[in-house]
Amino acid sequence: MSKLAGDRFSWARWMGIGVLGVAGAVALASACLPVGDALFREHGVLEVVSLAFWVGSCLSGCALAVRSRGQASRLMAAWLGGISLLAALRELDQHLWLNPVNLGSLAVRYRLDWWLSRDVSGWLRLGWAAVFLAVATVVLYPPVKLHRRLWRLFRGGDAFTGLLVSAMGFLMFGFVVDDLLRPVQLMSSDGKQLIEETSEAVGAGLFCISGGLLWRKPVQMRLDQLSPEPAG
Repeated sequence: MSKLAGDRFSWARWMGIGVLGVAGAVALASACLPVGDALFREHGVLEVVSLAFWVGSCLSGCALAVRSRGQASRLMAAWLGGISLLAALRELDQHLWLNPVNLGSLAVRYRLDWWLSRDVSGWLRLGWAAVFLAVATVVLYPPVKLHRRLWRLFRGGDAFTGLLVSAMGFLMFGFVVDDLLRPVQLMSSDGKQLIEETSEAVGAGLFCISGGLLWRKPVQMRLDQLSPEPAG
């Protein structure tokens, strides 16, 4: 049984109330604003809010990584900061600076035919593959290394891991609406973009809050408050 303060998974109730409140506020604002797409257009209100959350998460994670003492706590905080930095750069479309307009012959293309083309230098493809592999390692190594501990926390009703998983769910839903459902004509493109940006803003906000919870209780302290797992 968990020894965490309060009822297990009590964070889910408050998260649900918050998400419904945000969705209602966004729907009302979208209907009332004189410019219909002011919320969800490129560099609109929701995108700016998401960026603010990612910048806050990045600063918080980096500061917490310096402040933390346990290895698990430092690794988790550094991961939060690194993921937030990548997400903030993505919101600012900084990945577009890697195109040929800016890098010329050293640029990378985000297309399968570029990676398979014999007209592109093998060394160039190998170099960019190494860069992307390094980024993937930074993204995947901490959660893979700590997956047993994070799973114990999540199963014990811990708010940090619960909000983190929820954040990933909202961010993934935004990706699905933007990239996978773009050709689907069940709703207007404005409607899909509003849902996408709202989902991503909620995900970024939950991610930021989850990182903030570590200031009060780092990962190792949260683990120490759980009963040891039964042997065998």
